[in-house]
Amino acid sequence: MKRILVPVDFSTNSKKAFRYAVDIASRSGADIILYHLFRPLKASEAGVVFNVDEHNRRLQEIVLKRLQRLQKKVLADTNANVPVSAHVGRIPVVKNILDFADENYIDLVVMGTEGATGLKKITLGSNAAKIIQRAKIPVFLIPEKFKWKKPGKILFATAIHKSDNNAIPILSALSGIYNAEITMVNLRDPHQPETMKDKKQFERHVFDMQKAFKDTRLGLLQIDTFSISKTIQHLYEEIPYDILVMIRRRKSIIQQIFVESFTKNMAFITGNPLLIIPQQNKVVKS
Repeated sequence: MKRILVPVDFSTNSKKAFRYAVDIASRSGADIILYHLFRPLKASEAGVVFNVDEHNRRLQEIVLKRLQRLQKKVLADTNANVPVSAHVGRIPVVKNILDFADENYIDLVVMGTEGATGLKKITLGSNAAKIIQRAKIPVFLIPEKFKWKKPGKILFATAIHKSDNNAIPILSALSGIYNAEITMVNLRDPHQPETMKDKKQFERHVFDMQKAFKDTRLGLLQIDTFSISKTIQHLYEEIPYDILVMIRRRKSIIQQIFVESFTKNMAFITGNPLLIIPQQNKVVKS
């Protein structure tokens, strides 16, 4: 992780996301980019009394100064020496966040899941589901009710699939900077009988993961459940964790959970961050 993007709408939760990003960056040596998007005034809205371009230029300056004040405050509060730059863009939110991430070689996006108190009410929480569905890089979501604590336990929900390899670089990085243990949990439907092929595939996958995380404390659990989505929603009650990690696969449980209502279905992690890692054809090294 060398470059972290933090979209900011000036809500309390986006500030929490920034503080978490600062902690990651201070431990990993990464740079942070703060990014706010505003809704510019249109000529049709201004009438004849406004110079639209001048108005939007001044608004952009105001936003940039506000970002810089936030940057100064958080760095002072955390006593962190982290390179941070501030950038201002314009809506649409989702497209421009994703484009900015691509154009600036971002490795990780850290953002809050709710928030609507920023300039012009440009919310990030309402767009988070679209961002995790389309992002080409990991997205780290900080829930609204999250209270900072150093993560010591990372829970990785695995489908025992080769796409798990996509999680190795960032999981290794996070577990390394926080000295955190990783527990891989596999949820399986007991209605589907386990064949000898399945058993061998599972054992091989475990071996490969243990090899990949050779310098990390790695545990593995299998849980039989008739409802994977409900089990994930209440997983913290059975296995307390500080970060939940999931792979965004095509036609995966991630889509089932988030398709109806992102805000509603995020209720199960209101106290804990969620890291969504997109499936890729090639594993990107950290």
